[in-house]
Amino acid sequence: MNKIIKRTVVIGGVALIVMSSSPQNLNALECTHMGNADIVIRVGEYLNKPGKRLDNVPQDFDIDVPLRYENGKYSVREYDLNYKVANAIVSYLNEQGVNVVLQDTENKSQDLNSAGRRAKQLNPSIYLSIHHNSYTESSSGYFFMTNGDNQSSQYAKRLSNVMSDNPMLIPQMPNRCNDGYIGELNQKPAKVNILGEFGFFSNPNEVKKCASNEQVDYIARELGDELIKILSELNN
Repeated sequence: MNKIIKRTVVIGGVALIVMSSSPQNLNALECTHMGNADIVIRVGEYLNKPGKRLDNVPQDFDIDVPLRYENGKYSVREYDLNYKVANAIVSYLNEQGVNVVLQDTENKSQDLNSAGRRAKQLNPSIYLSIHHNSYTESSSGYFFMTNGDNQSSQYAKRLSNVMSDNPMLIPQMPNRCNDGYIGELNQKPAKVNILGEFGFFSNPNEVKKCASNEQVDYIARELGDELIKILSELNN
């Protein structure tokens, strides 16, 4: 039986929350508020502005996310991988009974602060945005970023640490946590605000690892359990 997941979708600048047991085929319900959320997990990037791309991959490129055919070439899009990871975390948290919302924006907003403003309407305790990075073909690893407040930074390091046993992907730097201005976190939509860069799109081998079902399931379990612990601490 499919789990029902609350999902925030932005249409025409209005944040809607929809309920779906099949996240790939959503019909937005015309409602603007369905209560608060304890945790908001945001899908980084947008359907119409999908972020980083791994271009010119062969048609038989073995990866566990959709290949997109555009302008005569196949590519892997960051949005699709962000969505897979975010949806897996939300599904896991939902199974544990957590009041969690998957925030997914279909169209690029006017500024990076808007995603944070939308999430803030749900009054969450934790806001986690899912992204993947890009630099060189040999770049590897994950890290978390915050907007500078000490509490978010400490919890971001904990999320990094719980993933450190993963044999498939290692931290880019031990306990790396980038602090400073990050648009969507600048609004401080929650008590704890974190952005995760879960691997490098510029490295084809790393993208395959990041997209593998095994890797995504690992992230969902490890981060999900730690997010539940953090949520309990914040509420006590």
